[in-house]
Amino acid sequence: MKKLLLASLILGTTVAQAADLNVVDVYLPMATSFDTVDSSFQMNTSTGAGSVKVTVTQQRQDPFPHPYPGPCTPYGGCFPNPRPMPMPVVIFDEMIPVNGLRLENKKVLFDGENGTVDCGTLGYSRILKIPTIYLSGNCTLIETLGRNGNLRVTLRTK
Repeated sequence: MKKLLLASLILGTTVAQAADLNVVDVYLPMATSFDTVDSSFQMNTSTGAGSVKVTVTQQRQDPFPHPYPGPCTPYGGCFPNPRPMPMPVVIFDEMIPVNGLRLENKKVLFDGENGTVDCGTLGYSRILKIPTIYLSGNCTLIETLGRNGNLRVTLRTK
C-alpha cells in the first residue's frame, strides 16, 4: 500500500502544469549547428511590456589570410605569422515582444494558459547599478538551432 501511495505521489508531482510558448520559429539559411544562440528577457520599465532578445553569433575565419611570413629580425630569422583569429559575426539580432510578459510593481509576471506565473523581480545590480532581472526559475528560455538552420526559442513556465 505504501509503494502504491508513493508511486502515485511521485507521478502526481512529475506531471506539472508546464506551458510552452514559441517566441521565435524562423529559418536562418546561413546558420550552422556550431553557432552560438543567446536569449534573454528584456523589460520596458516605462510601459511594463516584456520582450525577448535573441542573438545568433557565428565564428568566421579571416577571409583574407596573410600569405607573407611574420616579422623578421635583422639577423635573418623570421617568425611565422600567427593564425588568424576567428571573427564573431552576428547573423540574427531581434527583440521580439511577448504577449503576456509584463512588469508589475518590480515583479516580472507571465500570463499563460495555466494562470499567472511569477518569473522574477526587477532590481539593480550591486556594482554597476544597472537594471537587472533576477529570475526565480519558474520561467526559462530554451534555444535550439537545428542543423538545417531552424531557430526556435521557447518560453517554458513551471
